[in-house]
Amino acid sequence: MKILKTSFLVAALLGCGMRLRAAADMELADGLVAVVAEVPITQLGVERYTGDTEGDIIRQLGSQPEEARRQIVRMRELGLQTLITRQIILHDFKENIKVPESIIEEIVQDKIKEQFHGDNVELTKYLELKGITREQYKQEIRDQFIVSSMRGKFVPEPIISPRKIEDYYLAHREEFKLEDQIKMRMIVLTKSIGDPIEPVQKRAEEILSQIKTGASFEDLARTYSEGSQRSEGGETGWEDLSVVKKELAEALVKLTPGQYSGVIETTDGFYILLLEDRHPAHFKPLNEMRDQIERVLSGQETDRLAKQWVERLRKKTFVQHF
Repeated sequence: MKILKTSFLVAALLGCGMRLRAAADMELADGLVAVVAEVPITQLGVERYTGDTEGDIIRQLGSQPEEARRQIVRMRELGLQTLITRQIILHDFKENIKVPESIIEEIVQDKIKEQFHGDNVELTKYLELKGITREQYKQEIRDQFIVSSMRGKFVPEPIISPRKIEDYYLAHREEFKLEDQIKMRMIVLTKSIGDPIEPVQKRAEEILSQIKTGASFEDLARTYSEGSQRSEGGETGWEDLSVVKKELAEALVKLTPGQYSGVIETTDGFYILLLEDRHPAHFKPLNEMRDQIERVLSGQETDRLAKQWVERLRKKTFVQHF
């Protein structure tokens, strides 16, 4: 049934042109910031729309109030533009596309059931958290569905040619560069502040002697290492050579896979390294990046086409800022 209802709306979109819809039940509160056709957009509406993101900004930048304020102001500017764009699209839907309201209402009800699994208690908690009524929530779902359907119909899916993908790869090649990477195991013996280092160094030399006589590096790491990778036999996994401590990196560049280092002293302890494998710096090949680049280009082109479409609607729609 849900598929039939959605298909009905899409079919209506196929046969109609475009202009703009007014949300008759939007409240007119103090702080009017814009009007789209007959629809008021208030400061309260903008703040409600950006509320979750503003909360994240405050949590992340609580110690930087000026930066938090700047980002919130910017977020509200973007939120206002998004709400204006939404109303332009909705107004066009109302003026030009005829769909029985009962069809849209059933779609809204299906969405509510899908999100809350028919649990009215969960729905009520959500509404209280958002500070909105059930009717406002239904209107929000209705508007989102219509905007998404309109965009899907009137913004064509772009076709990205192989040539565009290749051009993007060449122009952004540095983004696909991988630094020198190494995979190693390490045995770490830490220094303790105030304690003599000679016993620690001697113990490291004894462990190195065992490695030279054929003892398993992995087993020795599990037994003696004081590093965080002890339980993994000292294995660090693949990592960029550039993030490795300078003293260790200098030793690693002299090794080939399968070789181990001598005892290396650093400010925090003594290390013995086993280089397991190495990936020299290289660029990811185009055939590995083709799908990712196509998604990027497709998203950029879709955004461009969507802006053109909205701009055409905007030119025939009354929009006033306050």
